[in-house]
Amino acid sequence: FPVKVKGKSFQELTKLILVQNVAAHDGMIWAMKFSSCDHYLATGGQDGFLKIWRVLNRARARPSTPETCSSEGLALGSTPVLSSRPVRICRGHEGDILDLSWSSSSPAGGGDRRNDGLDDHDEPDDPSRGYVLSASIDGTVRLWHTSTETCLRVFRHRDFVTAVSFHPTNPWTFVSGTVDGTVQAWDIPT
Repeated sequence: FPVKVKGKSFQELTKLILVQNVAAHDGMIWAMKFSSCDHYLATGGQDGFLKIWRVLNRARARPSTPETCSSEGLALGSTPVLSSRPVRICRGHEGDILDLSWSSSSPAGGGDRRNDGLDDHDEPDDPSRGYVLSASIDGTVRLWHTSTETCLRVFRHRDFVTAVSFHPTNPWTFVSGTVDGTVQAWDIPT
C-alpha cells in the first residue's frame, strides 16, 4: 500500500510497497527477530509456537512502482522476502510468546561447528543462527536449536516473562525480565 502524507510539506518514503503477506500464526504476533546472520526470522505470538522462517535471497528482487502493483498493493512479479511456510515449528509453551533472542555466537564455544539442521547447502555453516530463546506468559524461557523442534532446556520463573536477551559476547549467558520488574541473569548448563 502506498504511504500517505499527513501534516508535512514534503513527502518521505513514498515508494514503500508491500511485497508479501504470510499467514504466520493463529492470533497476534508479539515478537519477531532476525538471526544474527540475517538468513532466518523467528516469530512467536498468541498461539505459543516459535516458528523459524527462511529469509529468501533478495538479490533478484526488482524495484516496484505503483504501476507494477496489484489492486491490493502487492508488488507484481516481486521476489518474496520469506519462505511461504516455516522451516521449523517449535511447540512447548503453554501461553503467548512475548519475546525472542538469537544467540550472536555459538553457545558451544568456538569448537562446535554444529549444522543448524535447516538443509541450507547454499549458505555457509554458521552455528550462531542456530540457538533461540523464547519468553512466555507461561512463566518460562525456553532454549531451542534450529536443528530440532524439541526444546533443549526450560528456565522457570515465578511470573510472566516479558523480555529475554542473550549476552552479546558470552553465549552461555542470557538475561530475562518479568512483569514484577525483576531482571534475572542465567547461565546455560553445558
